[in-house]
Amino acid sequence: MNPGVWLGVVVAGIMSALSPFLVKPVLVRAGIVDFPNERSSHTVPTIRGGGVAPLLGFIVGGPLVLLAVDGEGRAQLTVALAAALIIALLGLVEDYRGLPITIRAGTQLIVGGGLAIFASPNIEYGLSWLPILIVGFAANVNFTNFMDGINGISSLHGLVAGVSFAVIGAISEVMEVTVLGLLTAVTFFPFLPWNLARGKLFLGDVGSYLLGAILGATIIVAMGNGIPLVAALAPLTIYWADAVSVIFRRLFRGEPVFKPHRTHAYQRLTLTGLSHVEVAVIVAAFTAASGSVGGLTASSRIGWLAGAVLLLAISIFYLLLPRLRGDEFPSQRLSSLKDIPMPKVLMGESSWNPSVWVVVGASGFVGGALVRYLEEQGEEVRCVSAPRLRLDPRINDGFEVLQEASISELVNNLSDEFRGADVVVNAAGMATPDGGHSAEIYGANSLLPVVVANAAMKAGVGRLIHLSSAAVQGNKATLDESLLVKPFSPYSRSKALGERAVLAFQNMSTQRDERLGIISIRATSVQGQGRPTTERLRRLASSRFSSVASPGNQPSIVSSVNGLARYVRQVGRHCGELPVIALQPWEGLSVMDVLQLVSGRPPVLLPRALCRGFIKFTNGVGIVAPGFLGLSRRLEVMWFGQKQVLDGFLHPKVPDTQLIKAVLFAEDSV
Repeated sequence: MNPGVWLGVVVAGIMSALSPFLVKPVLVRAGIVDFPNERSSHTVPTIRGGGVAPLLGFIVGGPLVLLAVDGEGRAQLTVALAAALIIALLGLVEDYRGLPITIRAGTQLIVGGGLAIFASPNIEYGLSWLPILIVGFAANVNFTNFMDGINGISSLHGLVAGVSFAVIGAISEVMEVTVLGLLTAVTFFPFLPWNLARGKLFLGDVGSYLLGAILGATIIVAMGNGIPLVAALAPLTIYWADAVSVIFRRLFRGEPVFKPHRTHAYQRLTLTGLSHVEVAVIVAAFTAASGSVGGLTASSRIGWLAGAVLLLAISIFYLLLPRLRGDEFPSQRLSSLKDIPMPKVLMGESSWNPSVWVVVGASGFVGGALVRYLEEQGEEVRCVSAPRLRLDPRINDGFEVLQEASISELVNNLSDEFRGADVVVNAAGMATPDGGHSAEIYGANSLLPVVVANAAMKAGVGRLIHLSSAAVQGNKATLDESLLVKPFSPYSRSKALGERAVLAFQNMSTQRDERLGIISIRATSVQGQGRPTTERLRRLASSRFSSVASPGNQPSIVSSVNGLARYVRQVGRHCGELPVIALQPWEGLSVMDVLQLVSGRPPVLLPRALCRGFIKFTNGVGIVAPGFLGLSRRLEVMWFGQKQVLDGFLHPKVPDTQLIKAVLFAEDSV
């Protein structure tokens, strides 16, 4: 390389080292702060956006480098640096005000497309590789952002990956790759002291986006200049292994892929007692090892297959490190729920005439509809917001949940809001059928019901109605009001554990001769205008996939929110014996009726055996990937429906179809 290139590299490093002195006060005044969340490894708000410092290094040093080169090399470097600049500015806007994911993803893909076309015109893999390069560029930007979660990790990654690319470029005699590698190393390493100092400064999205973009661009330039694929990918192998393994693991476990979490290998290493710096050095060491394999492949000392095997071995060893140090994921195959004895059934009071109702979770779909219905019937209603709680998903005993609820400070606050009420309805919860086993879903669906029960008893409330879900009985042949549950998903298990916890509370309260009457109502597939599930039902019924298993007259569990509200009021005002569990009454429609009412045309009749075979297949897939279980269950309900007891508590002798027909017809006219 000529002296002009070296001058640009040195100036870029110096600018990056000095810029934080100017950048940090500006960030403080702008209030760009990173607040801890479930993905974070820090615990206090910290100034972010420090990635402007290495960005300034590129902005000042990059043009000097471009002036020192000419020909195709200048064109490739210009496109690569421009792509990194655009992505970094995108990250800066995200730091300052936030951007919709569509804008972020769209910009990354467009920039990646331009980069792939103009920076690698001679790529030996052909045009068929363009989509892969475009998606790979955007993926690397986001993977680098995901991995920027502990102090020092990105600065060291920029240093080690940059030096690795510089060496691979020198071995392959590709000046452009060497220059990009050196610029990356000298601009990101000076940020390390600022990230580790007491008054910490985070790179922010501007920094992680810049790092991901410049390294992604370097790969594309390397491949466009004939560097072997294994050698080009080697310096980023560890970051990709960590990010991709997390994505697949969360998919298989039925967990939301993009929800904040702390399950990356580097994050789990910090949970084993290692400091941020120690983990960052470990990750950098593994990156150096993979980069060395890239150098050996580029120099033809080992073949591409041997290089790929070595990279795979290094990645597997890295991913196993947390487990080797004693950190393990909680099993997704959680233990079965423990049985709870049937509590004593309380006799109702003949003079029972409730006048004041409290609805917990009135801002939700079911809670809001219930409030409106009660008010239409002349009831006095008070609305109470549902607190957010967390509970360990590994708990399987209702009595253990009860212990967690008894020490909750929320009980006193809620009891004050319940005081003077006759009936409390817990309509709160998390309706996330495809969610994973999270502390939030168990807090909302398992812990909250007994917190509400404790508060209701303390406030002297006469009756508590807990809204559960018929999903707790899974694919049981006939839904009923027994204690038997067959949860099939994290959501249904959390609701079943909530029922168990309420039963445990009832056992304890009847032993103390408390007079709070409690009943859990299992709601079926509740529909109503404005509910997303109802809109999805409408789209499905109008699509070519609208179908049922022959003969199509199987009872559907689809029901109306107003029907549920009416039933809740009937239960709340009932004067006689009160069972511990009740099932929402069937509203009289078959699976064919539901789809035909919504779309105005009959669904396709499929062979019963074919449908049953497909359900068994998807259930088998769900053993490996629990996220499929929710889809499988929805298909089963659409095709086969589910029988429901017709002589349940306060069930009408003849099902009332008018309310659910009104809902489905209304949706059809939208």
